[in-house]
Amino acid sequence: MLHHIIPTLASSVQECLTAAVHRISDFYSLLSEDGDQNAKYSTPFEIDFGVICESLFRKSVCFFPHRDMPTTGSRTWVCPHGTSHDVKNLSMWFAEKVSCKRCEVNCGGLGRLELEQCPLDKHVIRLVAEIEPYKCRDVVVNLGVTVNTWENLEYQFQHQNPNDLKFMAVFKWKEENKDASFLQLQKALENCHINKHILCQILRDSDPHSGLPRDCLEKTPSMSVLRYISNHIGDSSLQLGIELGLDISEVQHIQHQFKDKLLDQTREILRRWKQNQSQPTVENLVKALFRIGKASCLKGVQF
Repeated sequence: MLHHIIPTLASSVQECLTAAVHRISDFYSLLSEDGDQNAKYSTPFEIDFGVICESLFRKSVCFFPHRDMPTTGSRTWVCPHGTSHDVKNLSMWFAEKVSCKRCEVNCGGLGRLELEQCPLDKHVIRLVAEIEPYKCRDVVVNLGVTVNTWENLEYQFQHQNPNDLKFMAVFKWKEENKDASFLQLQKALENCHINKHILCQILRDSDPHSGLPRDCLEKTPSMSVLRYISNHIGDSSLQLGIELGLDISEVQHIQHQFKDKLLDQTREILRRWKQNQSQPTVENLVKALFRIGKASCLKGVQF
């Protein structure tokens, strides 16, 4: 957000950045679709602009999509509160990147450059969470993991969260395959009749709609808050650790160190995250909890 700068300069910067982002997105889409210049592509996010909306009893920010920006005439926009705003030269403007929850009808899937990349551990944990165990078995076998390897992992993780088994099976493929890529994952999913757009979802930024103010989201959570959250994670410590950016070997060491002590595992994972990660913010914690389906534990938490 830019405050008190020359209005024409702010508007020019805003328009240039918006155009650049969309042209870059179109460029990558063209690379991914065999050069089909006539195809239409969906951008994996939306850019919204915000204006201060004031009344006798309220001061808030009203957002509108960049495509609704008036380009002719008086260039005014009427917000949902019925207030008319002059948006010709914004002296204060916002650019919000909003993640799309699902693909649009004309989405072509991942682009060529994305398909060439090796999935990160957090991508793997998100992927397997969307696939049932018996289908995941078919996927990893299609990737080249032997049935015997799957059955050994199944025995090893029989008393743990099913996502742990699925994650370790795909992780084993990734670890043993120097050419592991999203393209190989996509082919395996399609061979097992699983929608390839799952890969689009796991690459997009999550938006939990927590309702927390920005200054709160940028804080580092206190240890008392982390201890409270630890009580609600259950057997999802592996997923939490991966989403928070801990290395899989570090998470496995913690699980071995506190074997059969789920609460201690989670507390240690959160402690190390706060101590060692470069951005141990409330926002990153909220997003991780949202990703693993534990966002409900944030109800009543005072950051």
